[in-house]
Amino acid sequence: MNLGINVSFEDIRNNLIGAVDGDKDLTDAQKQELRKSAIEAYDRLDKQLKTFLNDTATITLISEGAVFQVYEQAFNEAELKELITFYSSPTGQKALKFLPNLSVQVQKAFQSILLPKVQEFITPKIKAEEEQLKQNIKDAKTKKP
Repeated sequence: MNLGINVSFEDIRNNLIGAVDGDKDLTDAQKQELRKSAIEAYDRLDKQLKTFLNDTATITLISEGAVFQVYEQAFNEAELKELITFYSSPTGQKALKFLPNLSVQVQKAFQSILLPKVQEFITPKIKAEEEQLKQNIKDAKTKKP
């Protein structure tokens, strides 16, 4: 079962750099230095997200939840018991190979469960990095060029 997910962080990187570039009160030298801070913030966020997504235990729980969700939507409890018996048989094992649509459904469910968790995980970190960058901008403005 392929439970891959594509997460693009490029907008966050652009927003962090845009906060620096869009500030009219900064000198070019200050902007150049603060762009480095913005890129470092992006790199920290990217690393944290990759660590989160590579946490096998967490991702396994989410993927199992996605599988359960798909089955619960399609079958009642009695049918699920029959399926367990069926899938335990050689014919059931063979049938599993012919159910590629199930994989697609599980992947969609996995993504719908994972994306809010990614958002919940990374949003406070983004805010903290943005606040730090704002402080760096403020500090840069108070320094004499």
